[in-house]
Amino acid sequence: MNTLLVISRVVHYASAVLLFGELVFALFVAAPAFLQERSADMGEDARRFWKVARWCLIAAIASGVAWLLIASALMSGLSIGDAITGKTIGLILGSTVFGQLYSVRAGLLLALCAVLALLSRAGNGSRRLYLRCVALALAAAYLGSLAGLGHAVAGDEGGNFTRIAADVVHLLAAGAWLGALPALVFMLGHVRMPQEAAGALRRFSTLGVVCVGALILSGVINSWYEVGAFPALMGTDYGRLLLVKLLLFAAMLGFATVNRGLSLQLARQEDGAALRHVRRNALFEVALGLSVIAIVATLGVVVPATHESISWPFDYTLSYDTVGQSAWMQLGVVAAGTAAVIATIALLAGALGRPPRIRITALAAIFVSLVIYASLLVVPAHPTTYLVSTEPYAADAIAAGSALYMDNCSRCHGFVGRGNDEAVIPPTNAQISLNDITPKRRAGDLFWSIAHGIPAAPMPGFGGQL
Repeated sequence: MNTLLVISRVVHYASAVLLFGELVFALFVAAPAFLQERSADMGEDARRFWKVARWCLIAAIASGVAWLLIASALMSGLSIGDAITGKTIGLILGSTVFGQLYSVRAGLLLALCAVLALLSRAGNGSRRLYLRCVALALAAAYLGSLAGLGHAVAGDEGGNFTRIAADVVHLLAAGAWLGALPALVFMLGHVRMPQEAAGALRRFSTLGVVCVGALILSGVINSWYEVGAFPALMGTDYGRLLLVKLLLFAAMLGFATVNRGLSLQLARQEDGAALRHVRRNALFEVALGLSVIAIVATLGVVVPATHESISWPFDYTLSYDTVGQSAWMQLGVVAAGTAAVIATIALLAGALGRPPRIRITALAAIFVSLVIYASLLVVPAHPTTYLVSTEPYAADAIAAGSALYMDNCSRCHGFVGRGNDEAVIPPTNAQISLNDITPKRRAGDLFWSIAHGIPAAPMPGFGGQL
């Protein structure tokens, strides 16, 4: 059933994003010619807009109904067939946060349908512009309200407003950029001369810069609440999905950056080569954007990383603990970090018009510096390295741990963990002092050693008996 829920969410998110993006494109990118076009004598762009709008509304309604039925089944514990009753659905709509927000969103969608119907019959002038602005506001509210159906509403009261606001900004920025891309691709494929697309492409590029800035800022805020720490990106299902999303976003950003440079050539080129390249790159962005939407919809049904136990997938990790033991290692870390900063400055300077070899050299220097930096910090790791104990630091836990220690550990480590009293057996192990071991290791690493033992030492594994 979770698969059906994810599919319905993907379709619902995609339809809301596309509808909002189409309106953004019509108002801020294709304007002013498209805004002044008469509904009775529509051009190709306008006819496409109404066709896309109709299908978006149909998809939004169908996926919304499917989402409600699947959610009702999951909440009630019944099958979808048994959950389709007036009593069950009425209880969901009236007594749950999901149902109440669902009702509000249904009202927004009905209002948007009505405004679009009026807009399709409106002529030129201020009335047409006014209706477009109202439709854009309703589409923004409809898309942004999806934030209330995500993880943000389940957080602590103090952070709820910030999390929901960041989610709303993230959704609207994604909708304005990703949702407007198909309209841009269509326009680029139907202009007669490259110069005709130059102005619209510059406006879209400016819109993209604003949206990317908003996406990065709101994404950092969301990650702070949903992921918490870098290890969770690698060690949890939520984190790995988010990491894939970030890689796709980086690829989209790369294509967008190339297009921004090509847009400057459109006004000068007559053969249309730059236009074809821009359209091809925009098509790649659309494909990547659909993948991002699918991941976003899936993340909504996956437990956030902050509520998952981290299972580290690598045999090594990075730690500053070993660096503190050597002045030479500290000097190496500082030198590698400084070199990376200088190379980054050189790269940014090279992007402003320096010869390509400067950019290539700077990238190589950044890569080498980061490799050296990481090699100085690398330490062994275990699947439990980043686990955090669920036991509170309280007197009961300490008393229970003390009894377990005396029964299982004191024979080798001594009564107080110093390994140098008469309780240590055999005498050859008398220097195994916990005071030298435990402060330098993570709790998760200690847990692994206690459970599995230490192969290169006489430490046995206690996982079977503890």
